[in-house]
Amino acid sequence: MAKRSRCSTSSNFSTPNWAGLDPDLLGLILHKLVYIPNYISFNSVCKPWNSLSSTHKEKQALLNNKQQLPWLLLSSLNNDQNLLDEKLKLYNFIGKQMSNFQILISSRDEYSCWYGSSHGWLITSKTDSALILLNPLSGATIHLPPLRNRKIMKVSGVTRVILSRDPCSGSFEVLAHCAYNMLAHHKYGDKFWTYSSTKIFPPIYYHDITFYKDRMLGVNERGGILSIDVVNHGDEFSKIKINEIAPDLMAESFVDGYFVETTNGDLLMVYRYYTNSVNTSAYEVHRLIMDSNGNLERIPVANLGGESLFLGQRSCGMSVLASNYPECMPNTIYCGVYFIDDLDRQLKVEVFNLENKSVATSCFPTGCLESSFPTWLVPTMKL
Repeated sequence: MAKRSRCSTSSNFSTPNWAGLDPDLLGLILHKLVYIPNYISFNSVCKPWNSLSSTHKEKQALLNNKQQLPWLLLSSLNNDQNLLDEKLKLYNFIGKQMSNFQILISSRDEYSCWYGSSHGWLITSKTDSALILLNPLSGATIHLPPLRNRKIMKVSGVTRVILSRDPCSGSFEVLAHCAYNMLAHHKYGDKFWTYSSTKIFPPIYYHDITFYKDRMLGVNERGGILSIDVVNHGDEFSKIKINEIAPDLMAESFVDGYFVETTNGDLLMVYRYYTNSVNTSAYEVHRLIMDSNGNLERIPVANLGGESLFLGQRSCGMSVLASNYPECMPNTIYCGVYFIDDLDRQLKVEVFNLENKSVATSCFPTGCLESSFPTWLVPTMKL
């Protein structure tokens, strides 16, 4: 966590008395702040500024809103380029601005592995230990029970973890995609996980999983959509049941599927089509409509209504109203991907305009590790 600077209260005019600035003036400054990392910097100046920001109801309401602009979570090395000392930094992709706020994830530190983000929390662990939820702003942690299925004895096989909501808001659930294409579900407060069967044939590879209202859903590598249900929840003998509710796509190229909830509560499925031989992608967006019987319909979407979507391999899909943020393009998809160019793996963000179907790519800042996963994060302000 960044250390808070001390404010000078000296009468010496050569030293700025930040703590003594007029609260009305500071309120005007707060009103102009848009991005969370800038708000974090404001809070860290001194205690009076932090106290004022905590009581600024209008700004708190905006920052607690799920429509905050996501930042990219990038891995980089310290100045000595030590591979054992990796830092996570927040990068404003839209504004091309790197935040000074850093999160230390190091083999010399308490946390040595991270598995992405969900609802403003990082999912991390100590080496081959139980999963830990880490609030990057407050430093608060939540320890989850160990994964004790006979085929999952270590967290090294975990590829994706999502939360049903911000743990600061109350009781929550966890869904993890593990080794052997197994799913694991946990309801906070329980001492166990519930697992899916590994005997499903053909095996299911989940490209994305999500919580939506009172349901859990998954999408496989062929674009098929699955319902995920916990049967007889309440004890360690519970099981996860998987049902197909939308068939696979008939696509000749590779397909990545991403769930994302819009600002007005609709659930979208974004399909990214690509091949390894040609580094070009195409995107399709569908609105998912589910009836009371669990049947699902995919309805093509040609316009996002002024919203922008942010997608990544280790983060929940996010949506914002573009008009709220300078330089954010409406009806646009920002997708963090691995990009293969002449056998050289790079990390890039594809920017897809849904109106004219154009795709542009943008590289990450220099100094980022190739082992990074394109992950979007909106730090939770409910500390």
